[in-house]
Amino acid sequence: MTQEQQSIDLMAAVARVQRAVVVPKAKYNAFGKFSYRSYEDIVAALKEPCAKEGLAFFMTDELVQIGDRYYVKSTACVFPAEGGEGEKSARRRHHRG
Repeated sequence: MTQEQQSIDLMAAVARVQRAVVVPKAKYNAFGKFSYRSYEDIVAALKEPCAKEGLAFFMTDELVQIGDRYYVKSTACVFPAEGGEGEKSARRRHHRG
């Protein structure tokens, strides 16, 4: 299988997982008055669909400052269970308390 075909297969598997996973905002921050998804909720929702597609993943977080605001940069690395790697990241605002 060519490198290009492997990339297409990985993207298709990730797309199937994305369609299968819905993580509700089940937690509530009373101080900030907002609902959110916890890390644990996201990981739990991803485990079964990723295993079904032959994917593995890990997640990391880091605090970043952009201007005068702080954000938590979360990065999820998704790869075939037997090797390889792809990456996607997202940012969320760090609420000061």
